[in-house]
Amino acid sequence: MASLNGITCTPDTGTGDVTLTVTAAPYSGRADNAVKFTAANPTSGLESDNSLVVVQKGKTIFSFTGPVIDSSITEASISAETNLQSLKATSVGGTVALWDYLNYAIVNGVRVEKATLINGYTVPDDPGEKAAYHVDFYFSSLPDTENDTEYIGEINGAYRVNLIKRGTGVIPHNIWFSNGRGASQGSTLEIKLNSDGEIIGTVNDPYINTDQEEDSWGITPSQNS
Repeated sequence: MASLNGITCTPDTGTGDVTLTVTAAPYSGRADNAVKFTAANPTSGLESDNSLVVVQKGKTIFSFTGPVIDSSITEASISAETNLQSLKATSVGGTVALWDYLNYAIVNGVRVEKATLINGYTVPDDPGEKAAYHVDFYFSSLPDTENDTEYIGEINGAYRVNLIKRGTGVIPHNIWFSNGRGASQGSTLEIKLNSDGEIIGTVNDPYINTDQEEDSWGITPSQNS
């Protein structure tokens, strides 16, 4: 096979008329990824009259993992993948400011201070042109709050970043069955099946719910008397 920059053309040798297959590996660059294929017969010196150009489109990427932290936690980090050429930490009106608690970031392996990110930081050598790179934001002095609080900021005024801090109040932990997803907790849920095992009546498919997404559960059968 003939391959360059993750773009492959097969077969790379043959005789006469042959159907070619072009494939490409996932690409995370911002700029288009283009490869030109040519053909030749090295024995006779014959070369193709034209070429085959394959263009894999680039796209702008900014994705992150926003953590949920307990009330007692004062330090946190957010990990992101992006291919932006520059990063600027910007605020979002009417929200609890995330960047107020920013300490520093590690951008493509380089430490960048808060003030630099607020003013705007151009990533050296523009690695995002050809592939996504990694960013870690580090936060400190996060205050205690009575209620769950979402801290929100943006990058370049367009890409939202957030983390959630649990309030100091009691965090509910309940598990319950309901008639369809999102239904409220109530008395024992009963469904009836016909002899073929199909639900009859107006009951929706049963659903299990938890107050917190991280709460796990297991179901145990017993004889209903």
